[in-house]
Amino acid sequence: MIEQNLITILPELLLAVFAMAALMLGVWRKGSDDLILWLSALALALVGLWIGFGFEGTRSAFDGSYVDDRFARFAKVTILLSASIILLLSREYLIRANLMKFEFPVLIVLATIGMMVMVSAGDLISLYMGLELQ
Repeated sequence: MIEQNLITILPELLLAVFAMAALMLGVWRKGSDDLILWLSALALALVGLWIGFGFEGTRSAFDGSYVDDRFARFAKVTILLSASIILLLSREYLIRANLMKFEFPVLIVLATIGMMVMVSAGDLISLYMGLELQ
């Protein structure tokens, strides 16, 4: 049962692990701000394509608190690809305004995870958790 729940929320889990790894990379490696932005945009786009082409049917996890249906997948793909494009479009401005820090793409990835949780919320408490993460 727990394996099926984890498989259902695997895209969010992978993005959360990526966000933590990017945060560690940014702290330990100076000058990796541009690299983290590119990696974040790539990760968001790849997960969006994976969700768009990989899953079918309706699944639920955690006793209906999390629902993965066709509408949720459509909204997730839209959110993920939009976030990826936003990161790429914001790069020039961040460099020009001397605001390029590694925290920005990490925050965008975490906010995107929150939006994905909100889209798949099956009850009020999971909606609230997604809202707080966003």
